[in-house]
Amino acid sequence: MPKSSIPALIPLSLLEAIRNLDTPVEDGLDELAEEIVVRRLGLSPTVAAQIQRYRQAAERGGSVELDELGRVGNASSPDIDFFVDRDGNGDLFLTPVRGGTGVEYYDEADPVQDLTSIDFAPDFSDAGGYRTSPIQALPGFGYVFEMDGGDGFPRYGAVRVQHVGSTFLILDWAYQPDPGNPELIVRPAARQ
Repeated sequence: MPKSSIPALIPLSLLEAIRNLDTPVEDGLDELAEEIVVRRLGLSPTVAAQIQRYRQAAERGGSVELDELGRVGNASSPDIDFFVDRDGNGDLFLTPVRGGTGVEYYDEADPVQDLTSIDFAPDFSDAGGYRTSPIQALPGFGYVFEMDGGDGFPRYGAVRVQHVGSTFLILDWAYQPDPGNPELIVRPAARQ
């Protein structure tokens, strides 16, 4: 079955809009709260890399597979990898759903600088594998997912939680579609 795709111009336009809306104006905030400027979603290295890749695809008239863009689905669907759940205290959790999906903190003790800090999915086989139970979503922390690829090889993904609100969270994410490859860092394409 052919995979669904859309013109690369659509995600390129959305990401450029995020970048433009999130670009700081000359209001002096960078002097008062440098951390706010550094953590702006639209200026993240992940968004910059995606914009560059989608721009190149759009210039060639290319398309982007829908699976690459991430999907939001109903939490009761058995084919989603995880959903965001809230407990009685109002804390949000990343909860694995689909069989063969597990999650772990990238570093349980410390937040990560940004999504590119999660360069490799750790091997948790000595600890019994990735947990299939909910894990609390904490701002600044990185999480690694291992998912059953359906072909005998796992797939890996990473999430860095940017912000946790009372009813939502904002996150950066990366997914490695290469079967069994735990490398997650964005690398520029080789020049020829």
